[in-house]
Amino acid sequence: SPTIIRREFGIPETRPLLLFVGKLTTSKGIDDLIKAIKMLDVPCTIAIVGPSYDDKYVQKIEEIDNPNVHTLYLGYIDKYLLDHIYHRSDLFVFPTRSDVFPLVTLEAMAAKTPVIATDVGGIPEQITDTTGILIPPQKPMACTNAIRQLISSDTRRKSMGKQARERVVSKFSWDQAAKRATSV
Repeated sequence: SPTIIRREFGIPETRPLLLFVGKLTTSKGIDDLIKAIKMLDVPCTIAIVGPSYDDKYVQKIEEIDNPNVHTLYLGYIDKYLLDHIYHRSDLFVFPTRSDVFPLVTLEAMAAKTPVIATDVGGIPEQITDTTGILIPPQKPMACTNAIRQLISSDTRRKSMGKQARERVVSKFSWDQAAKRATSV
């Protein structure tokens, strides 16, 4: 519920909420996300969730100086709170540099959250132009532009979120996975 998220993390209700979930590593694109955040010229909050194996990333996040963006590093949080943040988020941003078939993107989609992610690994199988925006890896400006595009259109975001949920249910549910496995 929005109340839990606001109370637990102090996330304001009045700004769009962007979410990143993943390890704070170069391969997950945290450097590119930080650069993209620094260039954002629209008011928003971004919550960054995930373990840090290198304090330099936490420091870089804390040093982001952009008056338009309220940046929160939440570290590792439990599944219950993470589910609430997925549902409260307006956008899921995942500029990973390499990935096979990330579950975090599917979790966001299941929560009706449109996804901005890189065109790597299995992500193009997950994300369509009706469920989010694919961007090239290591292109922070492309990430910034995609965020700007979707923040500016509530209607498009809501439509993408609905389509994302439908796509996860129809293509990536356990029932669908079992059907594919048994039809081989």
